[in-house]
Amino acid sequence: MVFSEIDDERRSLANSLAGVIAALLVTRGQCTDAYTTLRRSQKLTLAAEMQWDLLPPLSLDSGRVSVAGLIQPAYEVGGDSFDYALNGDTLEFGVFDAMGHGLASSQLSHLAVTSYRHSRRSGLDLEATYAVMDEAIRGRDLDEVFVTSILGRLDIVTGDLQWINVGHPTPFLIRGGEVVQLANCEPTLPAGLGDGSVTEIANDLMRPGDRLCCITDGVVDAHRPDGDDFGEERVRSFLAEANPRRDAMETVRQLTHTVLDHHGYLSDDCTVFLIEYR
Repeated sequence: MVFSEIDDERRSLANSLAGVIAALLVTRGQCTDAYTTLRRSQKLTLAAEMQWDLLPPLSLDSGRVSVAGLIQPAYEVGGDSFDYALNGDTLEFGVFDAMGHGLASSQLSHLAVTSYRHSRRSGLDLEATYAVMDEAIRGRDLDEVFVTSILGRLDIVTGDLQWINVGHPTPFLIRGGEVVQLANCEPTLPAGLGDGSVTEIANDLMRPGDRLCCITDGVVDAHRPDGDDFGEERVRSFLAEANPRRDAMETVRQLTHTVLDHHGYLSDDCTVFLIEYR
C-alpha cells in the first residue's frame, strides 16, 4: 500500500491489515497448494517434502518468548527437524537429528518427532518422553538406527529451563552479548541405542534477554572441499556479535546463510533453533 503521507493512525491500520492478510494466507493455505507452489523456486525431494510438512510454524512470538527455527538445504533436507508447543506458561521444545540421509533418514526423523509430540500431548515428563522415543526407534525391524536430540521445557514466567542432551551438540546460551556456560549435562545415549533411562536432567535459569540456540552437527561439521569446518568457534562468534535488536527469525536466517556461504554446499542438514526469553 502506498500513502501520500504517513502518521501513527495510518501505520496502525496498515499493521492491522497486514495481520489480517497474514492470518488469511495461513488458514487458506491449509486448503490449497497454490501458495506453497508459488513460494518454491525449485522442486523438493520427497524427503524434504516430508520434513517440511512435519515442521511447526517457523516462528512464534508470544510477548514473553520468541521462537524461530530453520533448516538448510531447504530443498534437500532429510533427517533434521524441530518441534515446539506453548502450553500455558510452559514452552516445550525438541531438536532432532536422525542418522543417515535421504528418505530413510526423513522417515526415522518423522517417527522421532511424532513420538515426541505424542508423549508431550500425553503429559509425560522429559525422562518418560525419551524412554518412549527410544523404545519406538529400537522397535523397528531394521538395522541399528538412532536419533540424537535436545529435549527441553522452559517456564516462561520464572525462566526455569529443564533439558536433556540425547547425544546431541550442547546448546548455546547467549547473555549480554556473550556465550555463557550452561549447566553440565551428561549426554544420554541417542534414541534407538539406549535402555530407556536418562543419564542426567539439567536445570538452568534463563534471564530476561537471554537467548538459547540449539543446532545440529551439520552446522559445525559442514565444510568446503578445500576448506575447514564452520566450527563451534564461528557459531559462538556469530551469536555473540549478533545485534540483540535483530529478531529471532532474522538471527536464525542469517546464521544458516552464513554457514551455507562458508562452504557453498551442505554435505549434511543444518538446523538452527533459537529461543529468546523476555
